[in-house]
Amino acid sequence: MIGLAHAGEHDAADLPPVVSASVAAYIGGLRAEGEQTPEADVRLGFVGSLVLRAMFTMVPLQMLGMPDTPALRARFSQRLRLARYLLELSEQLPR
Repeated sequence: MIGLAHAGEHDAADLPPVVSASVAAYIGGLRAEGEQTPEADVRLGFVGSLVLRAMFTMVPLQMLGMPDTPALRARFSQRLRLARYLLELSEQLPR
């Protein structure tokens, strides 16, 4: 999911239904196997791992020295929208 967003194939606006469907499907699989892990715990694990895996590579630092072009600006803008979405998603987690 984040790999496609990093590649520019998904925008942050595309992700909320994907995240919801992913968590729901995972919970469905757990329930089908008789596991009763609370949804809040599943969401914490999902979002926590998503944020940890994605945030450190969110800003394409390797592109900082490249010439300023509309395409480069669009790429940075897309990545920053994705970072904002992940931060907002993490703020919804229980503390």
